[in-house]
Amino acid sequence: MPNNLLLPTPTQVMPIGPMLAFSESVEHQALLDEYPDASTTRASLVMLPRRTFRLARKLPAVDMAALYTFLKGMKGKPFWFYNLKETQPPGSWDPTGLNPVGRYAVVLQGPLSQSVELGLRGTVSLELREVAY
Repeated sequence: MPNNLLLPTPTQVMPIGPMLAFSESVEHQALLDEYPDASTTRASLVMLPRRTFRLARKLPAVDMAALYTFLKGMKGKPFWFYNLKETQPPGSWDPTGLNPVGRYAVVLQGPLSQSVELGLRGTVSLELREVAY
């Protein structure tokens, strides 16, 4: 059909070093109507919650360089991100992206900001958003 969009299939996997520093948040969007008698009506706007992954701590210089190089090569394309607490066994990582357990298709959401402190560790502000796959 001419108006259907084809979703791009991720082919790259984020390196394991930077992946260890991310934290996860889960958002379930809902519609909430509040009435004067303090009653409410709620309706879900989505069938499945959306996950976002935020960089939670400082990275060593080598991991920061790997992350920057990886994201520069992505240029807005989706890629695989493994939530290491969901993989089997926990903490495992598949560099090929073939293992579907704990794997999410994500894109960079918003800008990437970076600062380096004396060449030892760097601070990166970064958020990844799950996309439909």
